Amino acid sequence: MGKDTAITSVTGMFPDEKMEDYLERPYASASKIKAIGKSPKLYKHQVIDGHSKSTKSLALGTLIHTMILEPHMWDKSDYVIKDKDMKFTTKEGREWRDKQLEAGKTILEWKEYQALKGIAEAITEEKFATKKGKLYPAINYITNGKPEVSCVWQHKKTGEYCKFRPDFLNVEDRYMLDIKSTTAADPDGFAKEIAKWEYEISAAMSIDGISQLTGTMKEEWSYIFVAVGKDAPYMIGFYDLEVDDIELGRQKYEEGLEAIQYYRGKNWWPSNTFHGVGTLKLPAWAYYKQTK
Repeated sequence: MGKDTAITSVTGMFPDEKMEDYLERPYASASKIKAIGKSPKLYKHQVIDGHSKSTKSLALGTLIHTMILEPHMWDKSDYVIKDKDMKFTTKEGREWRDKQLEAGKTILEWKEYQALKGIAEAITEEKFATKKGKLYPAINYITNGKPEVSCVWQHKKTGEYCKFRPDFLNVEDRYMLDIKSTTAADPDGFAKEIAKWEYEISAAMSIDGISQLTGTMKEEWSYIFVAVGKDAPYMIGFYDLEVDDIELGRQKYEEGLEAIQYYRGKNWWPSNTFHGVGTLKLPAWAYYKQTK
């Protein structure tokens, strides 16, 4: 039996759980659904065999969360800031770098640190306008709730245990925040980012899970993406998805859960889900070039 099938804890909300403990929970998540959707073999490689990647961009995303949601935790992080004039081509620079790496530290470039501060300041300064023209701080969304709450629930149709961990959860006002760093925080650009990375899966799984855990209606909940620009002037956008988009995410994750059960039951992990010789269709631009 793969490690992703073992049940090690009950369902519920775990507000004080560390990220590393959450990651050890062996349940289905949005990232696992995306993996099985691309390839059963990829799912086995990443989930069952434990070869998922941990990139610097993911680490920077975690730091952005910290700067926005838990700035008091910054001093406790495992990061060190490289001086803007330091070069690793020098003996002094190499010695400093090696010392930090030996201590298990992740080195943050000076420009990256300045960007993190700029993002935190931008979201603090951002204001929304009511229909009557009254301004109120966007940072108000990060109140009366709790960041990084681990949640585990059981999908009724498949019986699969699922997990999600919203960046910020406000049960009283029925919304979750998902902070995403991006190069396109404007509405059109970020809509494309959501489609590219299939963020609608996270939204649907989280809404279904939190409504079940809290005994509330799915329609009561909002899953709000907070798009934060990576570069100055650090544009900020708060967006939720239309009902049809959430339903698309729901369809994708339920098909993913069924696929996990199917391939796990057969202990068969093919590269593709079409199970044979596939037929491809060339993209439209291939024909466009021919007719020019």
